[in-house]
Amino acid sequence: MTDRTPPLHGVHEGSGATFTDFGGWQMPVEFDSISEEHAAVREAVGAFDVSHMGEIEVSGPDATTLMNRLTTNDVAALDPGDSQYAAITNADGVMLDDTVVYRLPDGTAAGSAAASLSGVDGDLDAPDGDPAYLFVPNAGHDAATLDRWVECRDANGFDAAVENTTADWAMVAVQGPDAAAAMTAAS
Repeated sequence: MTDRTPPLHGVHEGSGATFTDFGGWQMPVEFDSISEEHAAVREAVGAFDVSHMGEIEVSGPDATTLMNRLTTNDVAALDPGDSQYAAITNADGVMLDDTVVYRLPDGTAAGSAAASLSGVDGDLDAPDGDPAYLFVPNAGHDAATLDRWVECRDANGFDAAVENTTADWAMVAVQGPDAAAAMTAAS
């Protein structure tokens, strides 16, 4: 597998990170010392680049139907800005992966959420304010998951755009007993 680099790779490199291969991604594994970083997360707060997780965007008139066909929870229950944990199953109900589904603002075109959140100008709206979602399959599953969504969309004639936007998103997990306080202070 070709090494992929997360969007924050240059930032990590500039901070002196040591990298390791993780599922075909060059991910930072250490900045100072693993012992110090471990203690920080156990005793206070730490941040981890988890950009190797997949990001797939789905939008259009049939986006909700497509998402409900392939995930276990009812995404129609989500308001824009909400999220839910769900399973991705095959036709027999066998769990293939787990995911978090985010409801994006209505009218967000697939492939544009990362751009709109980063302040890029342009026509980012889908027609008529159609529903839009971002979901996060596990690391290394983005290509296969995209294929599955596209195959289901095409087989059923659903009107939905599906795009792999993994390379467009940076994801950071903030963990530890002081994580909530640190995030509240940062906002």
